[in-house]
Amino acid sequence: KAMRSTRKRCILLPLRSIEGDVKKSAEALKSDGNTAFKRGNYAEAINCYTLALLASDKVVRTMLSNWAAACLELESFHEALAAAAASLRIWVDPKSIFRLSRALISAQRV
Repeated sequence: KAMRSTRKRCILLPLRSIEGDVKKSAEALKSDGNTAFKRGNYAEAINCYTLALLASDKVVRTMLSNWAAACLELESFHEALAAAAASLRIWVDPKSIFRLSRALISAQRV
């Protein structure tokens, strides 16, 4: 009997109008992402973190780490692994190590 995969894909929502969000700072977009994450709206959190990365002059480690956390909640382990690894390339910190480890362990179970 074939088992159906329950793995959810980390599908980005169509990005809201970037034109309107360009006026928002990367920090404000990150804050919007954190609020969406706390509400359990992980897809919107990823959308906000993506917009924050686009609005940022540099790649911000915390946004990548938070993006990894949102992907983990959606059980999108490969995407979480990529985001956590990118975060660790910028700066090594315990949260990113934890998220990378959790993504690796979870991806092996799928």
